[in-house]
Amino acid sequence: MEPTALQERLARRLPEALGPGVPGIGVALLAGPEVVWAAAGGVADAATGAPLTPESVFAGASFSKPVFACAVLRLWEAGILDLDRSLSDYLPAPYLPDEPRLPQITARHVLAHRTGFPNWRPRGRPLRLGAAPGARFGYSGEGYVYLQRVVEHLVGAPLHEVAAAHVLAPLGLARSSYVWRPDYAQTAARGHRADGTPREQERPAAGNAAYSLHTTPTDFARFAGALLAPAAAGLLRGPTVAEMCAPQTRIDDRLAWGLGWGLQRPAADRDGWNLWHWGDNPGYKHVALVGREHGLVVMTNGDRGLPACRALVGDALGAEAPLFAFLDAFERYVVRVAPDSD
Repeated sequence: MEPTALQERLARRLPEALGPGVPGIGVALLAGPEVVWAAAGGVADAATGAPLTPESVFAGASFSKPVFACAVLRLWEAGILDLDRSLSDYLPAPYLPDEPRLPQITARHVLAHRTGFPNWRPRGRPLRLGAAPGARFGYSGEGYVYLQRVVEHLVGAPLHEVAAAHVLAPLGLARSSYVWRPDYAQTAARGHRADGTPREQERPAAGNAAYSLHTTPTDFARFAGALLAPAAAGLLRGPTVAEMCAPQTRIDDRLAWGLGWGLQRPAADRDGWNLWHWGDNPGYKHVALVGREHGLVVMTNGDRGLPACRALVGDALGAEAPLFAFLDAFERYVVRVAPDSD
């Protein structure tokens, strides 16, 4: 197959996006639901000089959230979990015993980031609500951890097994896992600080629905592509995908949040929404933007990787993506919890 003009442009731009704090970049391009091109540049580990390849595995950071959301929606389709039932109904004991508003929180609130939880509890402090459930958008990893506990209780299995059974194995995403695997010792892209020095490799033994997925750009792109062609992929039913892509919260005229995904309107005067998400763990910065015509997954193993993602995604679209305005103002979209009175 002859490379397209977009592939050639991305191939030229990829090495230009490398630099201090961005030792390696992997990309995967979708045309409709199909992955049509994957490439990598730079190194997987600045200490060894090992090259980054399209098969290199990254710590996926918040790319974990859409995959987990898909598993939750499969449980919803199976009647195991109700999106609009109190999560408190599913656990034998309250997740937060001293929070009277906890029974208001549902799976829909979690997937749409409307729980009222902060992103993460303050170090050394208990988890508390900072807003009423359902009252406002507030991006929250803590909400995902709460829903993870419910799912693990209902299924009777840990997260990494639930995700493998309901999403990863059905799609053949053989390089992806929510826990560290021995083969990652040879394939993992090590994270790097802003000055380019390598970080210690984290090797999670237990899964976290908000951030512990390890994956490749190609695996994640194949997952996203499966949502564009639900009948062919057999992962979710068409009406479920429509529910996932329906705005649960409007952020502005071109940005919203669905169930597990951010939504971006492709242009101010067009209907429909594109899917997007980003990943931000120490040493790793990623962005995925997926539309009906094209999608691009960009994963980097450096703390300064977001500008590289911005340049490559912008080049693919031919314009600035509104999602980056959200990321620039991210702190506005997190619920704050008042300090304890003592």
